[in-house]
Amino acid sequence: MVHARLSVIRTLLLHLVSLIVVSIVMGACAAPPTQQPAPAAEGAAVEWGYEGEIGPENWSTLSGNFATCGLGTEQSPIDLSEPAPSDEFGPLELNYAATPITVLNNGHTIELEYEPGSTLTFNGQTYELVQFHFHNPSEHTLTGEASPLEAHLVHRDNNGNLAVIGSS
Repeated sequence: MVHARLSVIRTLLLHLVSLIVVSIVMGACAAPPTQQPAPAAEGAAVEWGYEGEIGPENWSTLSGNFATCGLGTEQSPIDLSEPAPSDEFGPLELNYAATPITVLNNGHTIELEYEPGSTLTFNGQTYELVQFHFHNPSEHTLTGEASPLEAHLVHRDNNGNLAVIGSS
């Protein structure tokens, strides 16, 4: 049983390392936007990004649908303070299995979509791993400093609620 878990963890880590390398190479090839894009027509996709005129500080102005981005204080991106031990949350129970994946480039990141079979249980609620993706540079910062890369493992419960594990 332990050998099987180690095999699954090794496989997941191999996927993560491979995608980190691909993400770094693709990120190095991307050119930052040089001008503010024209407002999108109603119903059209809005171009957004993580740097420059279409970066997080401007998301609320890119579309009326994004206005909430300028109002809140607890949504992405978040500047995290120094980590401190806490017993506020219960333990995370990860039960990941070797399952088929689909690799997708959604125009913002490389995303690996998972078939059902890998779960996270947190505070008695079980969430299915649906995908993981990367941000280059990191979406969030730690005491104002961005990391070169950040990974998000996205899980969803039966009610559509998300639980995301992030690491940079």
